[in-house]
Amino acid sequence: MFLVVSNIDMSKNYYFCPLCAESKPNCTFRKLFKHIQYVHDGQTDFKIRCELGSLCGTIYSTFAAYRGHIYREHADILDENSFQEEIQLEKNADNDTLVSECDETDLDFQIELNDVEDEQNAVEEEIDFDDMISWPSLKEIMPGLSEEKKDLNSFEKFYLQFILDLREGHSLPQNIMQVVTSGVRSLIEFICELLKAHIKSSLLVEQRTATRSSTTDFMLLTDVNNVFSNVIKKMVDVTKNEHNILKLCRKYFTYEPVKEIKLENPNDVAYYVPIKSSIQQMINFPDTVRSMLKSIELLAMCHTKYLPVKLNRIKFFEPIVEELNALQTTGIFVPALGTQLNFAFTVLAGDNLGSNDIGGFQKNFNDGQFCRHCHINYDQRLIPLSEISPPHRTRNQHDNLVQQIINLNNDSNVQGVADISPLSKLTNFHATTSLPNDLMHDFNEGLCSRVLLAMIKEASTKRILAYGEIEERLIAFEYGPNDKPNKGPVLRKKH
Repeated sequence: MFLVVSNIDMSKNYYFCPLCAESKPNCTFRKLFKHIQYVHDGQTDFKIRCELGSLCGTIYSTFAAYRGHIYREHADILDENSFQEEIQLEKNADNDTLVSECDETDLDFQIELNDVEDEQNAVEEEIDFDDMISWPSLKEIMPGLSEEKKDLNSFEKFYLQFILDLREGHSLPQNIMQVVTSGVRSLIEFICELLKAHIKSSLLVEQRTATRSSTTDFMLLTDVNNVFSNVIKKMVDVTKNEHNILKLCRKYFTYEPVKEIKLENPNDVAYYVPIKSSIQQMINFPDTVRSMLKSIELLAMCHTKYLPVKLNRIKFFEPIVEELNALQTTGIFVPALGTQLNFAFTVLAGDNLGSNDIGGFQKNFNDGQFCRHCHINYDQRLIPLSEISPPHRTRNQHDNLVQQIINLNNDSNVQGVADISPLSKLTNFHATTSLPNDLMHDFNEGLCSRVLLAMIKEASTKRILAYGEIEERLIAFEYGPNDKPNKGPVLRKKH
């Protein structure tokens, strides 16, 4: 056990860990951040609130979420140079005596910190891809107010456009929009007071000199108050709540809200977002944003327990199929591009379980004819395809099997077919041709691993590369920060 003594300068800000019962003072936030990472990361009861800024206050239940917030909003506090300077100043201070007790736990923590320092530095140097996106600036997308009629409605539309561009373009929450409105409101109130003071001053000067011309412009203070009061009221109403924003979007921007889908039970509902409106919105995004995974538009929502009911499945997919067919038939006119876009359905990508479900095939893979592409049986799954040749599924044969299932109506399956697909009425869709292989399971985890292993065995057999050399190369391979947690297993050396 070690005993270290220090005088604490009370004029300096110290940071304390809110997760520790007895927290020790940290002279820099970086020290506290590393403590939270190496001591509390992974705790099931992890909950921490960020209070480093006036607009913070969110509670984070995982360290990953907390770390992302710190890197985005408070990276300056973690600056390495300032951290090193503070350490140097502390070392050179005359009253540099610390009092602290360090037991074996503290030593273990220091050892762990040193072991992962290099890895952590590499992670901290990563650049958030969102920061590289060329978001359109507000001055480029804000409408010109001078082009419209100057009344309260045009102001309301103008301010709504400003709020939407700010919120949607930068993914800001509703409470931040209310803070923005509050700030703008204070600014307008300040301008109003300045204007009233100027009017009063001008009137006094004119009364003293009696020089007012018949052409002199003047305003009544009551009119000024009314205009500014109405403007502020419009602003507050815009950001009052989400309901008001949606109502005004319908009024000014032909916004289409989500549509309810009534299911078999009148109390059970699902929700559907019109595809045309989603396409219109996506076209206005930069190319880099449209291609991001998190920019995938939501199409529909339904509770899992409702979908096994056949009538619910039909009702849920019916509007989706109808709109997809309409897009393939008539297309959609995009005002922003001034052109007509035409569509054609090709394939529906998904994992094996989801594809089998949407195609009307059996959803278990440990019995019967589990493949949606051919009629291979579960008992034949381990036999090389060079020795067997299971017949492929065809449209006509599949349609006949579906008709048999409908006639039986007893929840059984025939040759792997369990029901008619809910997308059966979708133009250009067929369950046997529109549901491709599962890229993750069939290729990445299935085919690729087997082919790679066969190549390694062949290389070893032909003495091109020994297992020991392969093992050495795998150990020496430098994984990226995203791949480190998913390193491949070691190979067993051949003896």
